[in-house]
Amino acid sequence: MSRHLSDAIKVHEFMSYQTLIGTATILVVSLLVRLFRSNRNLKFPPLRDSTSKGLGRILSEAYSEHPKSLFVLNAAHHPTVVLPILLLDEVKSLPEHQLSLAESFYHHFFGQYTSIGLPPAGAIKAIRLDLTNNIASSLDRLQDECAYAFSTGVPECPANTWTPVHVYPVLTRTIALLSGRVFVGLPLSRNDKWINLTVNYTLDAFHCLSKLRGYKNFVRPFVAPFLAETKAIRRHFADAKTLLKPVLEQRLKDMATPGFQPPSDLLEWVIKQAGEDGKSLDYQVNSQILVSLAAIHTTSQQLVHTIYDLALRPEYVAPLREELEKILAENNGALGKQSMAKLKKMDSFLKEVQRVNPISMLSMTRYTTSTLKLSTGDTLPKGTHTAFSLAGVSRDPSIWDNAGEFDGFRFAKLRERPGQEHSHQFVTTGKTSFAFGHGTHACPGRFFASNEMKVILAHIILHYDIQISERPENIYSSTEITPNPMAKVMFRRRKM
Repeated sequence: MSRHLSDAIKVHEFMSYQTLIGTATILVVSLLVRLFRSNRNLKFPPLRDSTSKGLGRILSEAYSEHPKSLFVLNAAHHPTVVLPILLLDEVKSLPEHQLSLAESFYHHFFGQYTSIGLPPAGAIKAIRLDLTNNIASSLDRLQDECAYAFSTGVPECPANTWTPVHVYPVLTRTIALLSGRVFVGLPLSRNDKWINLTVNYTLDAFHCLSKLRGYKNFVRPFVAPFLAETKAIRRHFADAKTLLKPVLEQRLKDMATPGFQPPSDLLEWVIKQAGEDGKSLDYQVNSQILVSLAAIHTTSQQLVHTIYDLALRPEYVAPLREELEKILAENNGALGKQSMAKLKKMDSFLKEVQRVNPISMLSMTRYTTSTLKLSTGDTLPKGTHTAFSLAGVSRDPSIWDNAGEFDGFRFAKLRERPGQEHSHQFVTTGKTSFAFGHGTHACPGRFFASNEMKVILAHIILHYDIQISERPENIYSSTEITPNPMAKVMFRRRKM
């Protein structure tokens, strides 16, 4: 190698090193400035520090003490301005360029490292329109898949003895199978590799999130690329491409065939709503993984909460079973869209579980993308995280009778009042019920999730007796509430 070439390489290496150091310095300084400004500009009263386990009580107290005021929560890994309920109607439909759900997801879940974010626009539209409009035609598939999931994933549970069942992984797999049947269809939906990546992507993403929360903002960009979970996330996306590619290619080939009748699945609906983008493998992979993230784990966690609460309260089993068997007898042993709507006690039980054991203490989280002036006279600077206190509303004695007690048929009784027959449903959103959000960004998949949970709960009530000696303690991480993933529930097959 000539001396000039060698010198040139050394100069290039030195310049690259200097550039790297300079870029890193600018990055660190800018992150520090952003962090300093975001804290300095929030001039609302802060909540006192609390452990995650006690945070629900603290939020409920603050909700009562400051019913018309904004306050700052510092326990959510970034300052979050908790808004009073009187502002809910004002902000529920504000446009993304003012108050953004997408930016909230990206910042809260470190989307640049975990890839957690909102699904592509075409996928969201497909969920809101096509998935919801095709629930009736999906119910047969959901019931068929539920039977398959239990026959292949649950122990025998003979009628003459109690069998411990590790319900968290069982129900997560069951939800993954039901969702996959409607999202990608058979046979891919039952492929173990596909099931594992749709389930484990979320687990790895949240493990990554948990680890990164232990580092200061300016350190995370240097740590994240080397985490095992970050590498696993990239691997899940690569595996998804490998598995989905032949399915998508065959679908596009079939679409070019005259007379082809496309199946009712998310793959097809994304193509329909996203046009040419929907035919892209990357677009479809992002759609499938991010929709699965929202569909599988939030639904399975709420269902695990439900099984824990039902197993602890056997007095609810008989009336739930009586309602179910009556409706099945009237509908040839199957649950259709109309018969599903008649399961008012089951619907009520699910909603009460969600009230008492939600999966988060906050809801309707947003991020200001510009300075926002509120009707209260308060101003939120750009870059502010906001939310409403679900913990406060859920335990508000001015809204709920005996708010601190579990009443599984609370909402069924409310629906018996004149004029409220169609109110207080599990999927209903409003000022007193916004676990699914409210307004423009209310969860578009909540109708599908509700039907999934009812199909699975109906299967359990119909075929098993369940019991548990005590309610497993929830796992608290900042404002998130996770049902204990290690607990087991005793199952016993019913004598039919």
